[in-house]
Amino acid sequence: MALQLWTLPLLALAVAQDPRIQLVELQAAGQTDAALEETRRLRAEVPDLGASHGLCYLEGHLLEELEQLETASEAFATCLTETPALEPWARYRLALGQTRLGYPEIAAGVAATMLGDQPPRVLVQPAAELLATSLERGGDCRLLRGIPMSRLPAPERRLLTLSRAKCSLAAGELDEGAGALISLLRERANDLVAFEAADRLHRLRPALDNRQEVLLLGNTFHEHGVFDRSNELLGQIVVDLEVQSTSDFEIHYRWARSHFRQGRLEDAARHYELLAANVSSPRHSGQALYQKARSEELSGDWIAAAADYRRAYLADPQGNFSVAALLGALRLEWRRGLEDEALDLYSVLLQLRHDRAVSARGSLFLAASDIVQGRTDRAGDWLSDAIRASRSVDFEVRYWRSRLDEARGALDRAITGYADLLAGDLFHPLAREAEKRLAAETLRAYVQPIAAGFARSEDPARLYRAWLLYGRQGDEAEAARQTLQGRLATDPAVRTFFGLRGVPPSEWPLWDRTASNPQELLLALGLWGDAAEVVDRHFPVASPRLALTAAEGLAETRPRRALLIAEILAQRAPRRVPEPLYPVTMRRALYPDAYGDLIAAAAARRDLDPFLIAGIMRQESRFDHQAVSAASARGLMQFVYPTAARLAANAGRPLSTPRELENPALAVELGASYLAELRALFGNEQHVILAAYNAGEAQAALWQRHCYTSGADEYFTKVGFRETRNYLERVLYNVAQYHDLYGQDPGGL
Repeated sequence: MALQLWTLPLLALAVAQDPRIQLVELQAAGQTDAALEETRRLRAEVPDLGASHGLCYLEGHLLEELEQLETASEAFATCLTETPALEPWARYRLALGQTRLGYPEIAAGVAATMLGDQPPRVLVQPAAELLATSLERGGDCRLLRGIPMSRLPAPERRLLTLSRAKCSLAAGELDEGAGALISLLRERANDLVAFEAADRLHRLRPALDNRQEVLLLGNTFHEHGVFDRSNELLGQIVVDLEVQSTSDFEIHYRWARSHFRQGRLEDAARHYELLAANVSSPRHSGQALYQKARSEELSGDWIAAAADYRRAYLADPQGNFSVAALLGALRLEWRRGLEDEALDLYSVLLQLRHDRAVSARGSLFLAASDIVQGRTDRAGDWLSDAIRASRSVDFEVRYWRSRLDEARGALDRAITGYADLLAGDLFHPLAREAEKRLAAETLRAYVQPIAAGFARSEDPARLYRAWLLYGRQGDEAEAARQTLQGRLATDPAVRTFFGLRGVPPSEWPLWDRTASNPQELLLALGLWGDAAEVVDRHFPVASPRLALTAAEGLAETRPRRALLIAEILAQRAPRRVPEPLYPVTMRRALYPDAYGDLIAAAAARRDLDPFLIAGIMRQESRFDHQAVSAASARGLMQFVYPTAARLAANAGRPLSTPRELENPALAVELGASYLAELRALFGNEQHVILAAYNAGEAQAALWQRHCYTSGADEYFTKVGFRETRNYLERVLYNVAQYHDLYGQDPGGL
């Protein structure tokens, strides 16, 4: 009978004597050397216990942490037989170690053996990726013959099919290799395998004569933002292609779009005009004319752009681009000083019943324009129009109403309005602007008596506003906060929430249960990253303290998963408690210092705000170094390959494949380099830098030209893309949270 030691009760000894508790505590305290010494002692003195608990695996892990790679490999090799339940995990770590030691041929053999033996599902992806990488570095391609490709999930099958194609090309079997690449492209165009297949095929056959292959390559490069190669290829198609179907339109449109994305705006405008003139569909005509107007607006030809926005609306008055086209024309006419023409367009905009959220943007554009220039007679009506059009703009409308009250001299009402914004969402970008206005000399003297009035109340909502109006610092603010927390804590659920802390290892529920899964052995060793799939079973979100423990344990190795757990906990927080008053343990789980050392170092080298990098990373990838967006942006900082390749080349470190963007150190360096570039263009205006990071430099600069001031509030309201506005809101929110939690010291991250 095979020894399945992992099925023994985890409570092999009394809880107080279970040696793993001390091992977990030592690792959590960062005492890796001490944990290794104790692990070795236990294996030597109580070998049966060490085998049943998988201490050989822990020893290998700790040795890797200490960069003792050869000795770590020996420990993992021992584990293959010492603890059979952990054999697949030990085999993977052994292969990974051989890669780091510079033995790709050994790593490839070990990884191929794993895949041939059908490993646990959780190890299939990393084993396939390791095999593909090892083959690139010198592993034996014949190993692929033993892999049952049809049994693999689609992503891993595609990856190893690509490896097989590369092997065929390296062996001179060009037709076989090219055929495999084409099959991969026909199956899918938007994953990394497709990009690498297209890149290989294009280099192999730079002068393609097969129209379908040209189209496959052109579309794939377009999907991945490689617009120079996309243009070259699609140009061969469109020159003889009449627009007779939707698919024909999409090919022409993609070609014009590639010129636009390259910044070749005059070429893009010309192509869009030709496209609009050669389609019979009003929808397609309106779409092409709208994009032509955008090209002209970005290039600075606002007269032509305004005219073409009107043409786009008239081509398809009820279409998807009609409201946006009217708004585009309105903005340009207004900024050109043609108020009557702009207000005529606004009248038409109000009459349209579809896409009311875009109509509300027109109302806000007009209201903000007047308010920042000190005109107060029309803005109130426009703000009312905005809220009637869409409740989604409520926060913005309330901010600008307070600005309007302030401009009219109704200071008490303005201050109360600003306080309501702070209470509603303290870290929203417009709330941050409201806080700045409250701290300004013009309002400061009027704020104090209102804050004092709130502080005399026993109502938690008014006490919270008192704390906010006092600026959250100083004796008066601290008194208001303590009174508020005392009032809230009369509720037992709130009192428990305020005391939320993780569970110490000695109280984990693991110790009195039977392990039913090898990963539970790993979890009991404190190896959160290796055991992530079973964490929920033992640290469920139904138990806040256990869930917080899981979030803290996963933060370093699985930060995306840790963040998700923290967000679920936050959703279950007592509604009466404002987020700034959440326990620090909870807030730091929501805004973790993931990759903090990398961020702090990259920021210091360029004199950047490290919290800006952290805020972007949290939004872009949620700290997942393997994150991939629908637009094929990759890694922690979510770069498309052409941008990353340019930045890396400028730094003297050229990229060979988009897969390199999954390297956290490289991703952070490139992100910091790009932010430094944007700062050189836009100064220290974080809101503009972030808009450029999301929508591109030219678009961010255009929104600046729509503004009368350099204020972040006006800019935020005049950002024309909903996606970019949401991005600004979330990233600036993150940055404010990080500053509030970790202070001004970059070392705090």
